[in-house]
Amino acid sequence: LYPHGEFTKEDVEEVLVKALAYRRRVKEQLKKMAGMEFFATNFSYIDRESGEETYVNLNEQGGSKLIAEGPLKDGSLYTIGTSMNNTLGLYKIEGQISSGRGRVTVADNKYRKSFENSFNYLKINSKRVSGAINISEKEFYLTVVDEKNVGVSENLTLGGFIAMCSSALNRQVLSQTVVLGDMALSGSIIKVSELANTLQIAREAGAKKALIPILNAVDLATLPPDILADVQPIFYQDPIDAVQKALGFM
Repeated sequence: LYPHGEFTKEDVEEVLVKALAYRRRVKEQLKKMAGMEFFATNFSYIDRESGEETYVNLNEQGGSKLIAEGPLKDGSLYTIGTSMNNTLGLYKIEGQISSGRGRVTVADNKYRKSFENSFNYLKINSKRVSGAINISEKEFYLTVVDEKNVGVSENLTLGGFIAMCSSALNRQVLSQTVVLGDMALSGSIIKVSELANTLQIAREAGAKKALIPILNAVDLATLPPDILADVQPIFYQDPIDAVQKALGFM
């Protein structure tokens, strides 16, 4: 690349980043084929002058720190779901609340069914969450940001439920927390089917905590230690428990 033997530190860094990205793409495919063996592979380089370590992420994986430090506004949270084409994606749910007649408005009709299920569960169980919630006099408005552009997910019911509770109680979700798992309309919890992959996405996005169904507790022993070192698991048993822990009541 530099046959004349003249190059700058920035030139070397550019080549190094590209080389690490190409190698990581190979590793990501191996991870899909062989699983846990490849999770502990780190792709980073260290600046010998400053000692700073930089991790190389892939654009197609949304590797930038999407989940920034500091709390989100009331009604907002991050969750990970599976898109209709069976791809894991990071979704940001943003909720608002106003005076109304007890209903939910969804910006994108593709998510309407999920959030109507969230709202119906909240109507039945609002007093179990808090006596301060008066659904009949409120209107919720929810939007979804597909952070990795993987397509619509049908696994956002629990996230919608927590977002509405956050709005209704004027209380923020714990900083840098991602919600994993989902719920049926009956309130039964749906476990995470690909916990290691899901936590890897959460970690790369900048999450420091993850709400995880207690049903997945048995999977903890199979997770790479480096993931558990970076993302603190918080287990929940049911949707009410998930709300209380997400909002820091427990």
